[in-house]
Amino acid sequence: MAANLNPMDIKPDVKKTVNGFGSFKVALADVLTVTTVLQLATFFEYPPVIIEELGTAAGAGLLMIRYMEERGQIKPTSLVSVKSFRDIFDSDIISSNRILLEGDPGYGKSTLTLQAAYDWCLGNVASPLKNVAVCILLPLRLLGNISSIFEAIRFVLMPKESSLTDADILDILKHSLSVVIVLDGYDEYPDKNSGKETDVINMIAGKMFPNVKVVVSSRSSSLTKYLDPTTVTIRLTGFDEKSRDEYIDRPVTGGDQEASRRITNALNSSPILNDICQVPIFCVLFNHVANDQQGVIEFSSVTSFFKYVIDCFYSHMWKKDLKETIQESIRDYSKLNRLEFDGLTGKTQMIAWPKRTFIDTVGNGCY
Repeated sequence: MAANLNPMDIKPDVKKTVNGFGSFKVALADVLTVTTVLQLATFFEYPPVIIEELGTAAGAGLLMIRYMEERGQIKPTSLVSVKSFRDIFDSDIISSNRILLEGDPGYGKSTLTLQAAYDWCLGNVASPLKNVAVCILLPLRLLGNISSIFEAIRFVLMPKESSLTDADILDILKHSLSVVIVLDGYDEYPDKNSGKETDVINMIAGKMFPNVKVVVSSRSSSLTKYLDPTTVTIRLTGFDEKSRDEYIDRPVTGGDQEASRRITNALNSSPILNDICQVPIFCVLFNHVANDQQGVIEFSSVTSFFKYVIDCFYSHMWKKDLKETIQESIRDYSKLNRLEFDGLTGKTQMIAWPKRTFIDTVGNGCY
């Protein structure tokens, strides 16, 4: 499959910002227990899939408020569009020092945070971060059992031989002209439900570094309940038709109008594929796969599309590692499919597995 993707390739520029979430809704979300949420959802006759999501969501109260806003059951906070992901870091547009970046899986949260950090590293003149003295990006999935933000910075960002102490890092943060801290993936934060009062929790709640801009990203189903009332929420809403067509025309086909029309026609001819391509990561996958297929694009179902994508991934890996001769036909990854299905539908969702578990279940050839 083609496409070594640069972060610039994916621009999740369809978002909504919810200004001033407000102390009332933060307090309301905090007192809505899972039992109460499920009773409300049943009373309002929410679809079973939403009720199931609410029953397993870490921030069920906050998610319930989101759904009640969407359905007009409580007055929604005012919504405005932002023109670029860079607006999130522009204090002239969003003045709050606490920003929650939410979206479903595959909507580009981590890509957005990586792009912002990349802009800062390069001193990109188009980025509002260009004049920021210190920008810190921390993947929260790596911070299990690390309660100190200073230890987290050393663990993730500093070389092992660094002599910087907690006091040194605190001194840098306190005396820098401007600091931005990005906490990526609260939904994957191992200590989010531990009951521990970690520095990460305190920063999100505004109890620590209140004058530092803190941006935290999370899946919509795992929203944190430790929100500062001044938090501004940015909601990634996926690709609309205009964004999708712009992506096809520029990064995918490089302006080749015939190729762009061929891919667009393939999407429009399949309502199911068209729907899933509202999710940016699936849109990226489909468009690059479709651009590789120079002839007619035929996927009779979503399953056939994903079978082809998985085959592309493994073919690329095996060609690179020279493990085996590549066959033209699409393989049957039945053991892998079963592992993924069980991981997604089990009581505790799993999207990653220990090496030994994966090899024992699927086989060494797919590792």
